[in-house]
Amino acid sequence: MNTAGTTEISAELKVKGDPRILVRPRGIYRVTNGDKVQIECISYGAPTPSIILKFPSNFNQSARNEMEFTKRKGFMKFEFTADERFSGNFTCISRNRLGQKTEWVQIIVNKEDTLPQTTIQQSKMTARLGERISIPCLVTGIPNPTVHWTKEDDTESISNEPVLWFDSISHKDGGEYHCNAENRQGKSRVSVILEVIVPPIVHVTPSNLVVRKGYSFNLKCDAIGSPKPIIEWRKLNHTEMPSSLLVSDTELVSISASTEYTGAYVCSAKNIHGEEKAFANISVVEPPWVEAVGPNVIRTNLTTNITLECKTTGDPQPALKWFKPLRSTGSMDTLTGKFIIKSLSKYDQGQYRCQASNLGGVAEERFNIIINELPKVYIEEGLTVSVIAESEFTFNCHGQGTPMPELRWTKITGNLSKDVVASPDGTLYFPKVTSADEGRYRCIGRNEYGSVIAEIQLSVEGAPKITYSTPSLTVNMKESAKLYCNVTGSPKPKVTWFKLHSTEMPKYFYIKDGYFMIPIVEYTDGGIFICRAQNSEGVAEAKVELKVNEFIPQFNSTKKSMIVYDRIINTLYKTSIKLSIKPQSLHGLLLYSGQLEKDFISIGLSNGFVIFQFDLGSGPAFIKSEQKIRADEWITVTAQRDGPVGVLKVSGQRKTKGRSLGRFNGLNLRSELFIGGHEDFEKVFQQTKHDVGFNGCASELFINGVKKDFAFSLKNFNAKQCSTCDHQNCLNGGVCIPKSTKIGHLCQCPKSYIGQFCEERVERCFPDACHSGGRCINKPLNGYRCKCVLGRFGEFCEEGEAISVPSFKRHSYISYPVPNISPASLKISISFKTVSITGKSILLSISRPTVNTYLKLLLLDGKVVLDYDLSDGAVRLQSYEIVPPNEWSTVNIELKGRYASLSVNQKQAIKGASKGRSISLQLHTQTLVYVGGEEGLSTGLHGCVQELRINEQRIDLVNSFVEAHKFSSCYKVLSPCLSQPCVNNGKCVTVAAGKFQCACAKGYEGNTCQRKIKMCGKYFGCKNGGRCWTDRLSGNKMCRCPIGYGGESCAKIMDIKETIQFSHGSYFVYPKNTIRTVEDNLIRLSFRTESTKNGLILWYGQSARISPDFFLIGMRSGSLEVQYELGSGLAEGRTKKMFNDGQWHDIIMKRDGSMLNLRVDGRAELELKAPGSNKNLDVFSILHLGGADDVFRVSRRKYARGFVGCVRDFYVEKRKMNFHKDPLNGANIDTC
Repeated sequence: MNTAGTTEISAELKVKGDPRILVRPRGIYRVTNGDKVQIECISYGAPTPSIILKFPSNFNQSARNEMEFTKRKGFMKFEFTADERFSGNFTCISRNRLGQKTEWVQIIVNKEDTLPQTTIQQSKMTARLGERISIPCLVTGIPNPTVHWTKEDDTESISNEPVLWFDSISHKDGGEYHCNAENRQGKSRVSVILEVIVPPIVHVTPSNLVVRKGYSFNLKCDAIGSPKPIIEWRKLNHTEMPSSLLVSDTELVSISASTEYTGAYVCSAKNIHGEEKAFANISVVEPPWVEAVGPNVIRTNLTTNITLECKTTGDPQPALKWFKPLRSTGSMDTLTGKFIIKSLSKYDQGQYRCQASNLGGVAEERFNIIINELPKVYIEEGLTVSVIAESEFTFNCHGQGTPMPELRWTKITGNLSKDVVASPDGTLYFPKVTSADEGRYRCIGRNEYGSVIAEIQLSVEGAPKITYSTPSLTVNMKESAKLYCNVTGSPKPKVTWFKLHSTEMPKYFYIKDGYFMIPIVEYTDGGIFICRAQNSEGVAEAKVELKVNEFIPQFNSTKKSMIVYDRIINTLYKTSIKLSIKPQSLHGLLLYSGQLEKDFISIGLSNGFVIFQFDLGSGPAFIKSEQKIRADEWITVTAQRDGPVGVLKVSGQRKTKGRSLGRFNGLNLRSELFIGGHEDFEKVFQQTKHDVGFNGCASELFINGVKKDFAFSLKNFNAKQCSTCDHQNCLNGGVCIPKSTKIGHLCQCPKSYIGQFCEERVERCFPDACHSGGRCINKPLNGYRCKCVLGRFGEFCEEGEAISVPSFKRHSYISYPVPNISPASLKISISFKTVSITGKSILLSISRPTVNTYLKLLLLDGKVVLDYDLSDGAVRLQSYEIVPPNEWSTVNIELKGRYASLSVNQKQAIKGASKGRSISLQLHTQTLVYVGGEEGLSTGLHGCVQELRINEQRIDLVNSFVEAHKFSSCYKVLSPCLSQPCVNNGKCVTVAAGKFQCACAKGYEGNTCQRKIKMCGKYFGCKNGGRCWTDRLSGNKMCRCPIGYGGESCAKIMDIKETIQFSHGSYFVYPKNTIRTVEDNLIRLSFRTESTKNGLILWYGQSARISPDFFLIGMRSGSLEVQYELGSGLAEGRTKKMFNDGQWHDIIMKRDGSMLNLRVDGRAELELKAPGSNKNLDVFSILHLGGADDVFRVSRRKYARGFVGCVRDFYVEKRKMNFHKDPLNGANIDTC
């Protein structure tokens, strides 16, 4: 458009689009037969899609013709009247050049419901056995009915298919079957009868019958078939049945079989479909019977010929077979059936069996050939046995032989002890074993053919016992002393001696054969000595007191007795002599020393006066006592010289003085000093005017202030010990001992008395004044105090507990003196255990602050550190490894001059040295070593110290301490197990404060597992003659205790009463003559048990090699069992009732010949008869009750355990057995 005008042009816009389709209705569309149906298909898209209708796959052409269609562009509609032909999927397809889309509708035409209809073409059908058939059932109905089959009146479905199939017809398949159909309109049912054609099937049981003559039997013929077959019996190849055979319906019955019944029989079964036959064989037999021709037991000699013969009967004729010992040389004669042995050897001894057998069974007869021969003996306990001392014990020797040997015991290494009893039954009884019984014993078995021996070694084991010790011994000085303790025990104890409360032993001594001998006794040797005997079983100790009298000489003037010392020295200008004497005579020379015809000095008695003389070379001084002395009284004489002046003082008198002649002042003495006399009075008479020696006792000699010991003089001529204590010198129970005092003796006063004669009553030390090893110390004037051992406290050490291993905790310490001080060396060994290894703690400390020296042993974070300073510079040594906590460690240190070494737990030593010139810590006698800590410090050890050695000497931690602070017992604070008391891999267990128990490893026992248990067959820690026994079933070891003892180790004394109890391993053994009859037996007893199901109650029998005969009573699965054999076969029976109910039950077992009856609680329970003709029980043996030493062996493997329970009122024949007196021996018997 513009000013010039307007023009137009048109254009058509077409939008292309993919085809789409819509169907109404869509999806599933349900209609009813006869309904008018209208379906529309509408398409969309550009260009406009065409519509295509796709019919169901099975759509009928006639139905298509009935449909009305309306079509236009993009639209289609079709209509029809619904019937079942129109059911299906109708699909509308929208299509253009861009593609196509589809949509569908499923039309479901519902019909009208109709009742089910069932039809089977035949109402009755037949089928043969094993045939495969089917029964079809035609079923109609709307909706489709469900189908199931049932049989006769059974409502349970057997098939849900229209066709009922049978793969293989059996006779059980016959009957009426129903085809059942059901839908919602109702039910329908049709029936059919199936008849199974079954020809007869027949079976006879048993098909092969062997029956004894005279016994009853029956044969049963079972037949099936349809119709039911008719059964007929007949004997094969015979027209008639035996008249005595009864036919009862399907059975062939005989009350008493006879031989005419033997043969084949046929059972025929007939019905309309056929006939079937079954066969059976009957054999009527007579069982074999066998009888010995001649005796069953044959006793004979070697090299003889023997023929054994059996007589047999039976139908059919029995076959004969012989059984012989393994190495027998005999054989059976095939013509006669006899068994022949030529030139009998030892291998032919034993049991022979003649066995007869036929279809009726087996019978046997037995023969026993016994060869007269040398006896055999064996000792039950083996070759060696160890017995604990003072226990009861019995050797058991068993003999075998024909005839039975007599048994006798002897001791090879000496005579039997008086109280040892040897019995004819082979037992050797020791009522109380002692060391004298140790040795080798021999059991001798003798019969008319000779004798044999068996030997056994008896070792007596026991803890050491000191049977005698020297109670106390008093000897004089210089004499010999012999202390003795007699020790018994096995193994032989080691005997050691030591002195109580002292580490110093006599200078010279030796120990031999229990004797402690001191050849020359010194006064310091006196005290209490301990004799200790120790072996693996324990320790025994005895105290022996040795009292040493000081030598108080007694001189006899008629025997020229005297004591001679070396010459007096340092006496030129001054001389001092002091001597106590008790004269018996008032004349004689008491003391002399000098040069003949020159200088001398002497003291003597003259007419009751004491005379003191000396000569310095210019003439003698003669000084006489003021008064006469009296005989038999102690006086003290003091004689002094100062130059030429002399003074004499006699106790109780005033001093007297005198002066030598001339101008000399010095006394020159060259000869020995004589006391009590002189060797040549002719030479000294001119000087002393004494021609005889002193007669009396002397004591307490001092020369120039030095005491002379009379026992250690140069010579002693006939001077004896003065009987200074012969008179009751001491009062108030005081004990007099010879002593070098003014009165020649000393009174040992009892508690609360002091004084020269115990005349004054005071509080002083006395034995046991201080408790628990405390040391009593007298106070200066009156009273005493106690120094307690470590851990004890109180005035008399009566409180607390003694501590053997101290425990420390930071603030604790204990101090001790340093022994054996050496200026240039120090050795220390300490054994300790620490709880903590962190931080710093002090193990040991020694110091002298005044000279700046110290030594400290520390723990620094678990490592051991040695610090020391010799006053010129500190040195430190440190271990490489950390000590393990809660384990014992040992540290050894040595300081030698400037050099030091440190070793921990035996590891290589660490060494070092100080740099200065000092070579010592400069210790002195007052120096103390502090253990576990230091005073005033809190860095002490947290742990225990077990041992300390300084300079090779072990420090007594308990008794030698000086001061102790805040310590306790290692076993209480930490654990008693820290000291590792259990040896041999035993495990320590703390059971209470300070107490422990050791769980010992296998093979060890004792409080600390120190004792090795010997293997079974010897001993296993069993006391009082008990023996170790291994249970065959469990393998457990236990003690078999003799009668009268019990408990785990036989240490408990048991009082055997009227009711006894058996447990595992228990048994009684009665002598061989307990059962005295062979024709009959009567046994009565009462028992009670809850735990026993299987166990041997009573056994009477020998070894099967000697005789097969026996009888037993036992329990099997809770029931009572009886077995016996008389040589012709075993008879056995078991009660139906069980008796392990915890109640008392009474048994009466009575045998009369081959018959045996058992009554329990008054009721007959068993009645047995032994096979064969033998009626005697040929047994001569001990009787076992409750079990045996080896139940399995003794009972010939019939039982493995004994009875567990209680027994009372045990009678053999008519005699009541006494449980305390009658048994020969037994084990583990208790009172119930």
